[in-house]
Amino acid sequence: MRITEEDKTFHPLKFLILICLAVAVCAALIYLIKARTVKSTYFNISRIVMRGGANIAPPSYLLGKNLFSVDLERIEKRLFFDYPKLRSVDILRSLPNVLVINAEERLPVAKINLPLIISAKKRARDKMYFVDCEAVILEMPLIEKYEKLPEIIGVKDKIKIFYIGQKLKNDDLNVALNILRAYNVTDNLRIYPIEHIDIADSSGIFFKIRVSPFSPSKVSPARASRNKLRIKIIIGKDEIEKRIKILSSLLPKIRSNLKKIKYIDLRFQDPVTGTQ
Repeated sequence: MRITEEDKTFHPLKFLILICLAVAVCAALIYLIKARTVKSTYFNISRIVMRGGANIAPPSYLLGKNLFSVDLERIEKRLFFDYPKLRSVDILRSLPNVLVINAEERLPVAKINLPLIISAKKRARDKMYFVDCEAVILEMPLIEKYEKLPEIIGVKDKIKIFYIGQKLKNDDLNVALNILRAYNVTDNLRIYPIEHIDIADSSGIFFKIRVSPFSPSKVSPARASRNKLRIKIIIGKDEIEKRIKILSSLLPKIRSNLKKIKYIDLRFQDPVTGTQ
């Protein structure tokens, strides 16, 4: 068979038609496979696996629905709405009929006192809430491990309207959370737990630590707990990490005099200690 020069010539239009036909065939196959998959009872959800440790109920309304017909993004949004305490939600399909939900809760790092809103014009007494490290308001059960968290004082005068799950936007509150973050990662400060942080005065933000005047090796834990002293640490709102490091170096040096010290001011180049 003789091949002419015309046969060797590239025809863009023919090539484009072939590509379009191939795409159309693939699309049709995908549509048919998806249609059969969505209608097949073989893929109906029979089990929901909860992972991540979040204390939430499995969305049982999804049982019996087709694994490929459910909108995963919509389910995630509903879970965040129903459970404001959630930090992250990730939903996966596990063939042939299992839905896997990885959900993690936000962990409270401090307590805050806010007015319980009844209506736009009326407020009830204050109520204790919690915030996580991102300043998100949480409503958690008052169990022992949360009751011992430090309280951030002065928040209610800075936050007027709020709701559970809201991320509070306040510079002074962020300073308090930065103090907790820097303090908690400094190993030798763990024996001086923070009792509360006061942000009422922006220029003089301070926190109080509990200090035992006794050496842990010379006194029983019960007695040491009963004889806790409180020392006021004035830190301000700038150079938080630097000032926390200065405090961690200072406390061991003045441990023998802690019983006499009432406050430590870290806002100056050289820390100032006072007995009044």
